[in-house]
Amino acid sequence: MTMLRIIFITMIGKSIATSIVILVLKLLSPILNKKYFTKWKYYIWFIIALHLIIPIQLSSIQKPIEIGIPNIQLSTVQEMSFNRNYNSSNENSLNVVNAQKNPVMVIDLLIALWLTGGIIFLLYHLLTYHFQRKELLRWHRPLTSIRVKDSIEKICGNRHIKNRFNVILSEKASSPMMIGFFTQYLVLPTENYTEGELNFILKHELTHLRRHDLWYKLILLIANTIHWFNPIIYIMKNEASADMEFSCDDEVIKGASMNERKAYAETVLTSIQHSLIQKNNLSTYFYGGAKSMKERIKNIFLFKKKRTGIAAFIAVVLLIVVSGSIIALALNNTPLDYVIRGATLLEDEDWYNKGEKIANGTKASPSSSIQDIANIPLSSNILSNVELEDLFAVTVTNVATEKNESYYTVPNIITNSADMAIYTQPDGSGWYLEKGQTIKFSFVLDLETVATAGKNGGVVAIGYVLNGTMYEVQSVKGKEFSAKITAEADGEYFLYTTNLVSGYQIIQDGVIAIE
Repeated sequence: MTMLRIIFITMIGKSIATSIVILVLKLLSPILNKKYFTKWKYYIWFIIALHLIIPIQLSSIQKPIEIGIPNIQLSTVQEMSFNRNYNSSNENSLNVVNAQKNPVMVIDLLIALWLTGGIIFLLYHLLTYHFQRKELLRWHRPLTSIRVKDSIEKICGNRHIKNRFNVILSEKASSPMMIGFFTQYLVLPTENYTEGELNFILKHELTHLRRHDLWYKLILLIANTIHWFNPIIYIMKNEASADMEFSCDDEVIKGASMNERKAYAETVLTSIQHSLIQKNNLSTYFYGGAKSMKERIKNIFLFKKKRTGIAAFIAVVLLIVVSGSIIALALNNTPLDYVIRGATLLEDEDWYNKGEKIANGTKASPSSSIQDIANIPLSSNILSNVELEDLFAVTVTNVATEKNESYYTVPNIITNSADMAIYTQPDGSGWYLEKGQTIKFSFVLDLETVATAGKNGGVVAIGYVLNGTMYEVQSVKGKEFSAKITAEADGEYFLYTTNLVSGYQIIQDGVIAIE
């Protein structure tokens, strides 16, 4: 699979697995919020968002996804006992090509839809943020109140806030808020607050500043962008935004008396009447919206001693890993990639349907590949039955060469572990050599395209077949191969290669010449 397809499939798996975790957390939230501080959920949503963004399934790092699909032979005539009719084989091959093209097109269309939807979603929110920020800054005026400046300086000192930010006044602001990433602004609709109101508002918004909550919300937005098609992720984003406000409230009222909590709740409620401007996902708001107000007020007046939630945090992280493992296992059994068995031609028009599907992709294990064809009887019109009984190869494929003026060119082929290719003349016959005459066979391996190729080269066995019997000439590791065979008797000679690595090898630039 191409890298984009791998990322797409991984993201779909993550979206499904993480949705389970999100729904569990959502259902248990009323109970969890009573027993634990909301801050632990604030952090767990962040972990989940990062998990949704990173295009790697942690549960499958040790083992790449291995996905099987029925045996595909598109170009060569295979002399197997189950397939001796050339015309029938060719017709079946065409049917396989047509059958495989549709799933590929569907996947590509889904990827295009996924990317298009994500781009539109992200552009909408970025443009909304851009125009709101522009509106706020366009109609702003500098802060002049010494009282407000002193309060800000005092709170920053008490809470060890060293972040640099600007304080502005803007009538376009719906409520006190933080906005901006590299240049951050604390925006106040007015400076006419009572001492108590000002103290609560500044503590709340400066807590957002100290925790870098604007970046937190950006991570949530990116996760939502990648998984825009999943309604459960929208639930997660809303829950995370609400828990961010709840945890911020917890820090403001920590150790506060009932009267102080009441005053804070009144300050929050007072901000409702100022909700005039459209909100976006990249700003903080002292007023978080009417839907979350009820829960925020209940949380403010909850005196019950709560736990830190460390154990719950660890449990949820483990749940993410376990659910990811389950989905990865399910994807392993989904027919989304090719497992090629038998030497297969890589002609230009077929490369998209065959080679690209395994290039940069999965390493099919020898055991799973052999199991796929365990019931296929091994047969060949070139090898004798005695030779086939002890044959190391799993498949035998005849590969016809093309005649040039003084040599024969071998088509580029791809082979899997223990695949054997027997090379013939264009008409399917071997090369007749007289005793003492020589035939030279050379080719190279493509070590860049196929992910399973080793940097130091592959291992290929080279030999010839005479009167149905195999004779190995060499079995070496490398990138460039050349073998020279001298006929010890008159007869019809066929050349062969066998893939001796666990995975795919591409043989290209092959030349056979009679000397």
